Parts: sequence; C-alpha cells; structure tokens
Amino acid sequence: MTAFNKYDLLSDIDTKSFKWNCRVRAQTIWKVISRETQTSFGINIIFLDDSNNRIHAFINNKFIDKVEEEIVEGEIYALSNFKVKNYLGDETFRAVRGDKHIYFTEHTKCIKDNSEELEIESYAFDIFALDEIEQNANDNRFLFDVAGIVQNARPIISTMKNGVETKRLMFDISDGRSTIKVTLFNEFGEAYEGAVLSRKDVPLAIILSAAKIITYEGTVNLTNYPATRLYVNTKHYYVPYLKDNDDEEENMVNCITMQQLQALGKDFIQKRVSVQCTVKRLEEKSTWYYANCAKCKIEVFREAGRYKCTKCKRTIPHPDKRFRVSTICTDKTGSIGIIFPDSQVRRIIQKTVFDIQAEYNEEPLEEPFPDILRQLHHKDYIVTLLLSEENIINGSTVYEATEVDNAIEKTADFSPGNQILDKVTPNMLEDTPQTRNSTSWKSRARKNTAPIPYDSDDILPTKGSKHIKTET
Repeated sequence: MTAFNKYDLLSDIDTKSFKWNCRVRAQTIWKVISRETQTSFGINIIFLDDSNNRIHAFINNKFIDKVEEEIVEGEIYALSNFKVKNYLGDETFRAVRGDKHIYFTEHTKCIKDNSEELEIESYAFDIFALDEIEQNANDNRFLFDVAGIVQNARPIISTMKNGVETKRLMFDISDGRSTIKVTLFNEFGEAYEGAVLSRKDVPLAIILSAAKIITYEGTVNLTNYPATRLYVNTKHYYVPYLKDNDDEEENMVNCITMQQLQALGKDFIQKRVSVQCTVKRLEEKSTWYYANCAKCKIEVFREAGRYKCTKCKRTIPHPDKRFRVSTICTDKTGSIGIIFPDSQVRRIIQKTVFDIQAEYNEEPLEEPFPDILRQLHHKDYIVTLLLSEENIINGSTVYEATEVDNAIEKTADFSPGNQILDKVTPNMLEDTPQTRNSTSWKSRARKNTAPIPYDSDDILPTKGSKHIKTET
C-alpha cells in the first residue's frame, strides 16, 4: 500500500501479515459439498482487484454465518484482516493459478463498497489455447479458462444409468488451430442450450471459465464444475480474434436431411454433419467388431493364425477388440449406411467386446450377432458423420459416425434449480466488459476514473449466498 492508494494489490499480499486491506470484486462464488456426507465444507470465492489480479479465497463453515448473506457474486467489497496461505501443492481443481490463497478468520471484514474508487472489471480470465488442453488432461490441479467458436452443437440428450437420469449438452469449440469437445451436464447444460443453439447465421464465440478436463472413452472433454461460468458473444478482446480466425468454412454443418447430405459438394470433405435418423436395420451378417493394435491404434488381421500389425511390425498374440456395427438408417428423405464406432456403442450398451465374448462358454466357430446390440434397432439418434472423399467424390452412401446421441423430445417448461444457475442473463450473452486474459500481466496504470455502471442482477447468475453454486 502506498501513500497514494489506501488499498493493497492482490499481487502484493503475502503470508507475513494479516493486516491487509484490499478492494475487490467477487467474480465467482461457489459452495463445496461433500459427496459422502452431503454437508458443506465452506464457500469459495474468486476475488478480482482493479489491476486485474485474481486470487482464490475460502470461507470455512465456522465463519460463514457472518458473511453468507452479505457476499453476492459480482459486488465490490473492502476486504481486510484476512490470512494468506501458500498452496501446499496437492490441492485439486484450483480455479486461479498462483502460489497463494486467502483464508477468512473470525477477524476478517468484508464490507460492501459503494465508493467512487478505481474501476474494477467485471471479469478476468486466464485463457489457454485449446491445443494445450489435451496435454494437461492428467493434471487435476487446475481448472481451465478457454475460448472458442461453437461448432457441432446438438440438442440436449438424456440417458439413464442405475435409475439416474443424466442430461448432456454437447458441442465443440475451435480457436482456429484446434478443436475440443465440451459436455455440459444437467441444469448447467439446460440453462445454456438456447444460447448455444441460437444464432446459426453468425459465429458464436464463447468463453468457458474454470472448466474441468475429463477423458471419456479416450477423448478429452471440457465440462462444468461448480466454479464454471459460460459467456456467449461477450465484448472480451479475444472474441473478435476468434471470429477473424473462424475461416468461414466451419468444420461442422448443423443437422441436415439425408437428401441434403448426399447433395454436398467437395468443399465438405473432412467436415462433420449431423443427421437425425432411425436405425432401420442392423447388418447382422457383417463382422460386428475388429482386432486392434493397442500400440498403433490400427486394425490388425490374422496371418497364418497370428495377428500382425503392419505399422509396428509386431506379432500380437492377444489384440484389443473394438466394436464396428454396420447399420442402415433412414429419415423421411432417404436412407444411408452408417457404421457405429466402438466408443459410441460401448457408451450405449455399457459393455465392451470382451464383456460379450466372456459370456460364451467356449469359443464358437462362428460368433453370433450379440442380442445386446439389437437394442440399437428401431431407435432414433442424432448421428454426427465425418464426410470422406469416398462419400463426396465417389458417391459412397456408407458413412463413418463419430458420435451417436439419443434423439429425445425436449420439454419447454424446465426451470434449472438454484444449485447451478438462476438464468442466462442478457449481459452474459453479449455485454461482458473487456478484461485481460492472464493474471500474470503487469498491473495497468491507475487512472482516476469513475467506476463503471454495474448491476449484478443483469450480469451474474446468482443473487445472494442462498443461490451459491454447489458441488455434488
């Protein structure tokens, strides 16, 4: 703190004192709930100061009563008399990258600030390039801020497992160099379905903050965590960059008919399209699985009684086995052949090829078509296809599917619960103030400007601690 500024910067606080005095905005607030006991550990907050420094703060249960009803996401506070701790290194899913965090004590004061002080932005992000996400897939220390153009958005699908319904909103995002899958679950996904599926005539740019990396069936996805927030077509400086790099020939075409599919030209080679169709027939006489080299991930064939990989030249005594189910699918305009891939078949039937083969008492001379695969028959799906040169140039009507999602009827009166999001506010969809992309940047020059007009009801998804995001 200097003689010209009565507040400390978040970048300057350390563990040597607790007599700090900071002016901060509560950018994000969420509550942690134990999976085992369903009780709360406390409240987490991301604080942001006028130099766009961010820090994570934690309020233990025993101090919550003093502040729970007073701290609202988006408001500005004078924060003083708090403890600063260094991270130990084993903490997981940290929303802010840094070496320290704030702990509230019984002496901590967090008082709403309505003074005419320096401007504090509404949000700041630490945006990672999408090609960096996969290499961090096994690092659960951090959550990630990413940005991209929405592609391949599909309506919400619903699945049942062990009597529990799970809803998923799935789409891809691209930053011009790389593409990654996004899966938003349950109420969070439902809250944003309309925004993500809208405005197909213009590029739809999103910033997904504090997203969690998961790996599903060998594919890296970004998904929501209690700290996650999503902003659509904001005024952040990175959004025009994304739109400029969208190269106007998107890799994904939204859901089309089979008649339209077969009329696509060469500009669509290696692009993906979605079709909504019914599985009219299963090709039961075709081989429903193939042998795979676990190292090279390519199909291997039996030669002189042994499997040999043509790439790594290894003889494989016991290869991996993957589903490859051939179907004929129809809609009102036509029919095509679609090959359902291993990852999607496994997700639908919850079994592997080995699971099915283990049910045989002894190895049959000719393996029968499994009954469990017949549950695909007469079902409606939204199928994402990757268009090959064979399809576009040579006219092949057999397509490779990359994703197979249940086509369900959506209800129009669903209200997402308080746990995730009250509403998608207008400001989330188009008017978020510009912020920096990294907390490691140098502090900007301090200006004697009035604070920006701010209305938390218009900008933020929560109002008061009773609507704090929860982790289950």
